[in-house]
Amino acid sequence: MALTIQERLKDLRVEHGLTLEQLAEQTISKTSATMLLSSWRSFTA
Repeated sequence: MALTIQERLKDLRVEHGLTLEQLAEQTISKTSATMLLSSWRSFTA
């Protein structure tokens, strides 16, 4: 039986020893940095 996306994400998170809060912090940080860089690039282009 195939895993759902939620089940797979949980498995990966647990494999990497991350709590849900730690994963959220890392995801938000990376997303924010990517959005900031993208905005800066389009502004300077």
